[in-house]
Amino acid sequence: MNFITFNSKIPFVYTRCRYHTNDNHTFQMISKQHKDVQIIKSARIFQSEFDKVSITKLVLLIIAWYTSTITLQLYNKWLFSPQHENFQFPLFTSFIYRIVQFVCLHVFIHYHSPQLKMKSYVSRIEYIRYFVPCGLTVGLDIGLCNSSLKNVSISFFTMIKSSSPIFILLFAYLFRLEYPSIPMICSMLIICWGVAYMMLSGTYFNFVGYVQIQLATVISGLRWSLTQFIIKNDLISMSNPLALNYYITPTVCICLLVSFLSMEGLSNLLHSPQFSTWQSFTTIMGSVTMGGLLALIMVNLELSLMKYTSAFTFSILGIFKEIVSIITAIMFFGDTLTVQMVQGFFITFVGLIVYNVSKQYQDKVTDDKIQTMEYP
Repeated sequence: MNFITFNSKIPFVYTRCRYHTNDNHTFQMISKQHKDVQIIKSARIFQSEFDKVSITKLVLLIIAWYTSTITLQLYNKWLFSPQHENFQFPLFTSFIYRIVQFVCLHVFIHYHSPQLKMKSYVSRIEYIRYFVPCGLTVGLDIGLCNSSLKNVSISFFTMIKSSSPIFILLFAYLFRLEYPSIPMICSMLIICWGVAYMMLSGTYFNFVGYVQIQLATVISGLRWSLTQFIIKNDLISMSNPLALNYYITPTVCICLLVSFLSMEGLSNLLHSPQFSTWQSFTTIMGSVTMGGLLALIMVNLELSLMKYTSAFTFSILGIFKEIVSIITAIMFFGDTLTVQMVQGFFITFVGLIVYNVSKQYQDKVTDDKIQTMEYP
């Protein structure tokens, strides 16, 4: 019995076929391979065009994400700063932001994408155990960040917030989501050194603002660890992470509302200049509502970018976004930076690069080990 082998690396082609000394049959099989080759060539041309479209889409997503994020930062700084609009209610503003997002996400999930609903019924205990802590950390993180903008510049805020990977790692180690490694620990030490070096400059240092940002940075580390717990337990459909944002929003709103009533006060809001006349009231509420829509667009773009890129690429894009944020703050608000602050941020920047490279390498090693165990 004879065999004929087509030594081609092109997929979906017969690589080995049997025939009984039948030249006609052999000719048919070769003709079939030739047709398959033409199909694959056409597919490759299509794939090339698709790659061009994908790259264009990715670049547009990055530009849109940078624009929306930086615009929201500049808007919040303008809104809360005493030198500008001087609206002294960042917690109330954050509360309205989340209400706007919740309404939009409710319409989107229930009427456009019902597949994003919870996969199964979640009991009250499960919701309290998983979603409430995550929502509380999100609310505290957002509230502290917006409140700090009353006291510090965007440049200072960006520099201190860049230390968040330290606390993300610490909580990941605490909850055993990650395991310590020498490169990761070295990256944490470099970031700590950079932040401390920036603080020693002493220029425009506001203690209250610094404490607010630092607390927000610590809480953000806990926030991402709790988020991983929800994803790990597969309580909701994660085909679109907007679902998670939707289900934790009620807790976020309650947290921000309680914080607003206890710290800023409803009476102070009603007697503020922005609420003194109907025109000023509609103007400020319209502005805050637009800010909420901008925040929703930013979150959606961020999640879309995470979907189309790797975690490493997204992290690097986030680092460059911080640099762009500092540059725009200097352009629009006249932020000043000392040489020591720039040097400290550069050290932190190097630490972030080491962190992301180490994280990428560690994840790759873990995946290789899993594949080795599954396919010995």
